[in-house]
Amino acid sequence: MKKTIRISIYLSIMFAVILITNSCKKENKVPTIAIVEPMENDTISLAVSPEVHIEFTASDDEELHYLSVNVHDDMANSFLADTPSVHGNKTFDYHEHIMPSGITNTKRMTLEIKAEDHEELMTTKSVVFYVKP
Repeated sequence: MKKTIRISIYLSIMFAVILITNSCKKENKVPTIAIVEPMENDTISLAVSPEVHIEFTASDDEELHYLSVNVHDDMANSFLADTPSVHGNKTFDYHEHIMPSGITNTKRMTLEIKAEDHEELMTTKSVVFYVKP
């Protein structure tokens, strides 16, 4: 009888420890990226405005660790390569203007954003857009 009570108490304690341990664990989520400009398949006319607006918000439930922003064409010509300092921010608003030069015909471009948090969880988001002279 004493042995059964001891086993029952032991199991109750173990169950309580498991419940407490699991309730303290937080589920880490990957960073999010919400792109404002450019939107997928936008066509930007440099005759109307000589600038391409790059605007988005990166966020994480804990803290961001790293962010990279790249704009390139299909020939791997880079128009923007940026790694803004985001370390420690939960939210980071990015707004940049680029002035692509040498555009003589409509070019397909890609905006690629990578955001990483301290748990090394990474999100990559890409948008294809077009720039014409």
